[in-house]
Amino acid sequence: MELGKRINELRKAKGISIEELCALSGVPKGTLSKITAGITPNPTLDTVKAIARALGCRLDDFDDPDETQ
Repeated sequence: MELGKRINELRKAKGISIEELCALSGVPKGTLSKITAGITPNPTLDTVKAIARALGCRLDDFDDPDETQ
């Protein structure tokens, strides 16, 4: 699963709006929108960490367990 889709899935499951996630993570709305839309498929590690902290999850939670390597 793409990172942006996974972030949206986790965000919706926790009942957090895009605006709330921006405020909690410190990631600008434009940046977050581009990530969740798939326009920015590889954001910086610091950005992903901030989003993970805001969602109360770990970086591993963004990984697709069904994806083979």
